[in-house]
Amino acid sequence: MIKYNLVFFCLWLFVILKDIWANPMLQSIQTLKETKNKDLFISVKQRIKKITLDNGLRVILMQNGSNPTVALYWKILAGSSDETESNAGIAHMLEHMLFKGTKIVGTIDYEREKKYLDVLNRWYHRLDDYKAQLKQNQVHSKEKLQELEKKIQNLERRISLIENEVKKFQISEEDSIIYSIHGQRGYNAYTSKDVTNYQIELPSNKIELWAKLESDRVKNSVFREFYTERNVVAEERMMRVENNPISFTMEKLLEAIYQGHPYGFPTIGRMENIITFKVEQAEEYYKNFYRPENTVIGMVGNFDEEEAIQILKKYFGDWENPKEPMKRSIPTSILHQNRKVVLKINKEGSPILLLAWLKPNFPQKEDLVLGILADVLVGRPDTRLEKTIIQKEQLATQIQVYTSYPGERYENLFLMFVYPNLSLLKNPQDEEELLNLYQRVQDGILRELQNIQEHGLDEKELERVKQLYLTNFIKQMRSNSYLAEILTYSELVYGDYHLIFDYYNQIENISVKDVQEVIRNYLSFEKMSRAVLIPKK
Repeated sequence: MIKYNLVFFCLWLFVILKDIWANPMLQSIQTLKETKNKDLFISVKQRIKKITLDNGLRVILMQNGSNPTVALYWKILAGSSDETESNAGIAHMLEHMLFKGTKIVGTIDYEREKKYLDVLNRWYHRLDDYKAQLKQNQVHSKEKLQELEKKIQNLERRISLIENEVKKFQISEEDSIIYSIHGQRGYNAYTSKDVTNYQIELPSNKIELWAKLESDRVKNSVFREFYTERNVVAEERMMRVENNPISFTMEKLLEAIYQGHPYGFPTIGRMENIITFKVEQAEEYYKNFYRPENTVIGMVGNFDEEEAIQILKKYFGDWENPKEPMKRSIPTSILHQNRKVVLKINKEGSPILLLAWLKPNFPQKEDLVLGILADVLVGRPDTRLEKTIIQKEQLATQIQVYTSYPGERYENLFLMFVYPNLSLLKNPQDEEELLNLYQRVQDGILRELQNIQEHGLDEKELERVKQLYLTNFIKQMRSNSYLAEILTYSELVYGDYHLIFDYYNQIENISVKDVQEVIRNYLSFEKMSRAVLIPKK
C-alpha cells in the first residue's frame, strides 16, 4: 500500500509540475517574491490579444494552461443601471428569456409555435388589464365585480389550454442538453447593475459548437414562456429579498441613498413590476442593448487562436447593429451631495447593522486605497476591527466590508455588514437594548477609523496588506474562468482591459498618508449612512 501511494504521489507531483512548467503565468506566480509585479503583468498582457470585428464586436483571446479547455464568456454593457423606474428588473428578466431558446433551438416547428405565442401574448395583456381593474377597485357594483371575476376565470382557463398546446412544439432546455453532451462546465449567466454575462467552459474542440449556439442566441432569441417565467422570477424575489432580511434591508438602504439614481433600482426588480412585465418591454431592451458594438467576448484557455478567430467571424460577423443609435442615459453625480440616510427596518430576522459611505469608483486612486483599507480593517484575525471589535470588546461576531457595491460604472459605496454579538443582550426582545448595542459597535468602528486617520498605520502592516491584496489577485489569475470574467468586465465597464493591470501596479505606491486622506475625505461620521434591522416581536 505504501508503494502504491508513493507512485500515485509521484504521478500527481509530475502533473502539477508539468502544468507549472508549461504555463509561464504559473511560473511567475510561484516566483512572485523574485519577480516585480510590473514584469509579471507585462508577461501576462503579452499573451492577450484583442480584435474588433467589422460590426464593432470586441473579442479578447488569451492562451493559458496546458489542458485543452477554454472558458467562453460574453457580456453586454447593460444591467439594471440601464433601466427606468417603470421597467426596473427587465434586464434580469431578459437574461432568463435568453435560456428559452431561439427559432431553431428549443422548438420542433417555430412557425406553428409562433401562432400560439402570439395568442398567449394578446390574452395575457387582456388578463393583466382585468387584474389591474380588480386591484384598483375600478368596478363599483357587485354585478360588475362578479362579471369581471368570471372574465378572469374564463381567460385563465383558455390560457392554460393554449399553454398545454404550445408545449407540444417546445423542447425544454435544449441548449443545456446539447452543452452537457459535449462536456460543459459552469454554464450560467448573471445580471448585475453594470452588465449581463453569459458563460461556459468547454473542451477546446467545441468552440464552433459554442459560437453556433451563442450567435443564434444573440440574433434570434424567442421569448417563449415569458408570462409563466414572471412567476418564476417573482418566486426568486420572494426567496432572495422578501424572505431574506439582510437583502431586504440592503435594498431599502440603496433606494434611500441612490434616490432617483439607477443604482437605487433593485436588479431583480420590484414585485409590482415583475408580475406585470410585458414581452414588448423585454424586446425593446433587447433591441436597444443587445448589439455587437455593446458586446465583448472573452476566450481564455488552450486553443487554436487563428481557427477561433475565423469561427467568430463566421458566426458573429453578420450580426448587425440596429440603425437607431443606442439609448443610454447617464445619471448625474451624487458623490458630493452629502446624502446621509438613517433607516430602522422592522422585519423578522437576525439583527444586522449596515454602514455605508459614498466613494469614487474605479479607476480613481481613492478606490484602490479604500480597497487596501478594507483589508487593513477586516478579513483575518490580525486586522484592526477583528482585534478590537470582535476579539477584545466582543461587540460583534463578524464584520464584512465591500468596496465597490453595488456596481463600478458610477460612484459606489464603502459598505460594512456588521453582525452584533447577541449574547451581550440580557433581553433579545428589548429594542432599546439592541439599539444601544448597535451604537456601541458603530462608535467602536468610527473610533478605529479615527485612530488610523490621526496616527496612521505601521509601515510593515501596510506593506503586508498591500502584498496580500496583490497576491490574492494574482492567485485568482490561475483560473481561466476568472480571467475571462475580469478581462471582459474590464473591457466593457472600464473601456480598456489594460486598466486592470495598471490599476494593480499602483499598489506599490500607496502610502500611509493616502490611507489617512481617504478616511478624512470619505469615511467621516457626517457622511455615513446606516440601516439597522430590528426583529419583529
